[in-house]
Amino acid sequence: MTSPFNALKTAVIEATKADPTISAICGARVYEEVPRDARGDASDAQAPFVYLDHFVWRDIEAGCGPLYAVTLRLNAVATEFGRKQSRDLAEAIAVAFNRKTLQLAGGHAMTIFKAVAGGDVPAVSTVKECFVELRTELADANGYPLP
Repeated sequence: MTSPFNALKTAVIEATKADPTISAICGARVYEEVPRDARGDASDAQAPFVYLDHFVWRDIEAGCGPLYAVTLRLNAVATEFGRKQSRDLAEAIAVAFNRKTLQLAGGHAMTIFKAVAGGDVPAVSTVKECFVELRTELADANGYPLP
């Protein structure tokens, strides 16, 4: 049985990889977390890339089945001089998801995404990051467990 949270994460990663504007910038380098090498070092990751950062949910009492308010953040990472590439990638993410829904595995359903925030991720390193924060409501197709 697929959890609604895993179904949403998988759908977001697949949709990010499939978007032509995003893939024109970073190819298929879209990850559930910052990619790391065998040593656990993220410094070898080839930029630009996108990764799923924060994923937070809270229960909404609706009485008709499990429903969750979900906030997730996608980070756009680049190493080009300046922040243009990371900002272009973040903008492409916002356009790709804002006011859109995704087909979720396991019969789970979601409301439209809303791009609610975005901006630069402060960093001292040469990596430039921007983020896009998305919100949706997620309905669990599994229903409430029987007592």
